[in-house]
Amino acid sequence: MSPATSTPGLTTLKVTVNGDWTDTQEIDFRYYVQPKVLYTVPFIGRQEGGTYVQIHGSGFQDFRDLLKCGFGTKHVEAKFVDDSLVVCL
Repeated sequence: MSPATSTPGLTTLKVTVNGDWTDTQEIDFRYYVQPKVLYTVPFIGRQEGGTYVQIHGSGFQDFRDLLKCGFGTKHVEAKFVDDSLVVCL
């Protein structure tokens, strides 16, 4: 479990298997601010699906292929537009 941080952004994640922190593996790890969803347009869609849904809010980030929209147990691709708009495709 990652520890809390006061500032979002990139940090270094280190792993050691023997407790010797001079002999570690390092990768980048990014902390982010939880985005806030304010409303969707439209707020309803056809049972057959296929409705493009805009999600308006704040704090969205472009996580490329990791960005998804979830409708119950179904997940679809999402497109980052800007920090206040994501579109479910």
